[in-house]
Amino acid sequence: MDLDENGTYGNFTEVVQDPVKENLKQAIQWLLPIILVLIMLGMGCDIEWKVLKVHIKRPIGPVIGAACQFIVMPLLAFSLAHALQLSADRALGLLILGCCPGGTVSNMFTYWNDGDVPLSVFMTTCSTILAFGMMPLNLFIYSRSWTDDVVVPFLKIFITLLTVVIPAGIGVLIRWKLPKIAKRLVQVASGCGMVSILIVIVCQIILYPHIFTSEWKIWIAAVLLPFVGIILGYAFSAAACQTAKCCRTIAFETGSQNVAIALTLIAISFSPDRGAYIISIPVLSIVTMVVNPSVITVIYKIFMCWKIQKANRIEIEESEPKAISIIKFNINGNYNTSYQ
Repeated sequence: MDLDENGTYGNFTEVVQDPVKENLKQAIQWLLPIILVLIMLGMGCDIEWKVLKVHIKRPIGPVIGAACQFIVMPLLAFSLAHALQLSADRALGLLILGCCPGGTVSNMFTYWNDGDVPLSVFMTTCSTILAFGMMPLNLFIYSRSWTDDVVVPFLKIFITLLTVVIPAGIGVLIRWKLPKIAKRLVQVASGCGMVSILIVIVCQIILYPHIFTSEWKIWIAAVLLPFVGIILGYAFSAAACQTAKCCRTIAFETGSQNVAIALTLIAISFSPDRGAYIISIPVLSIVTMVVNPSVITVIYKIFMCWKIQKANRIEIEESEPKAISIIKFNINGNYNTSYQ
């Protein structure tokens, strides 16, 4: 969608400001934080303090994740914007998203892919804290190609930090004191995660149907940023000799940005007309950041099922009694072969 002949954004904001859709947006803004708190509570219930303490004392994974989040991803977003020759507003949306800290959706996909959940939650917390300094720095470095009007939403970042740390901390305590209840809460959190993913995708289609008819460059940018982020996160962590479990965790954390912070930043930095145009890539990324790791998760689950079946088949074959050949000689020097 481009500026029309009157220098406006056409009926884009009219669609966004539809009363019914505005009410839906308000409902989502209340519902999703509640689901997020439940998810982080459940993820905390899957964390053992002794495992988390190892990452705190030897934070190699968090350091790699932070480097990927605040060095690789902003540079990747900047490079994609220029490579695809995006307009200034589209490029800003992509860049702002690339400069955001990790999103909590990475915690769910880490859990579903047998990753290191304590590391994932710790990395999300660290990246949110680092965002207070790294977001302004990265936006200052990269955004000057297009604008000088970006304002970092420090309050939103702080609120995000609280919604991650507090419920996860309570979950750790529950696992310590009430391990049986903790197991149930992990299952509830997993279910909430799947429900929230479906809610997000359906709501984005309802709220912004016109964005899904964007030109191919917008789709390429929205798909490549999280996908390439996952690949680079895995590659850098593997190069640092991390375990496959840690590599998967860092990969999902790198390819998952906190879109809520991006949308808040856009809302407070730009006029409604221009902001409604800039959000196109972040809104599309809400879907691609779910679809990309979902495909990876399905492939991983299929592979693990095949691997388990293969191991079971080998175990059965090894446990079966093997025929033993016994050579018996008769008195004439001839021999007969029998099997037992």
